[in-house]
Amino acid sequence: LVFEMGPLKTDWTKTCSMSMPQAEREEKCISQNEASWGTKNLARLEMIKTEVDPHGLFVCTSGIGYDKDLRKVTESPTSMPSVAPSAATAGP
Repeated sequence: LVFEMGPLKTDWTKTCSMSMPQAEREEKCISQNEASWGTKNLARLEMIKTEVDPHGLFVCTSGIGYDKDLRKVTESPTSMPSVAPSAATAGP
């Protein structure tokens, strides 16, 4: 995955070059979310996202947590919560 990046960390007036390898861009450039929300607000929003969606089910391209793995995996990714059948759908 290639993530959109904000400006350079050293000079916010210069854009992050798409020709840089992704690892270098992550090191030298500010994330698009950090540029949009600010460092403190982004940290707060990431904390809220983790609390509200601990399994990372709700993903929005370029949204909060899109460029990071914020999931707190507490069960296997292939397991789904079991749901008891309701009386209306239960057989005789």
